[in-house]
Amino acid sequence: ALTMPAAEQERRMRRMRAQVDDHNIYRWAGSLLTAISKMVPDVADATPEAAAVPDQADESLEATEREIARENYFATLRLAAG
Repeated sequence: ALTMPAAEQERRMRRMRAQVDDHNIYRWAGSLLTAISKMVPDVADATPEAAAVPDQADESLEATEREIARENYFATLRLAAG
């Protein structure tokens, strides 16, 4: 990079900055929330209080994974709300 022509350095720097601008924390958070919402399809009907109480009738691994995803979703929303 040190021996690269200045024009090439500038071109690469512009390209890198555009990449960083496009892939920021807001895009990451949106992708995270989208992925979580796909894992927990009933999250719109749930409340944080209801999500905190595990379903005692279903102790399966799938139910546990849904519960963890739901808790992560609500925790992320609480953090985003400040």
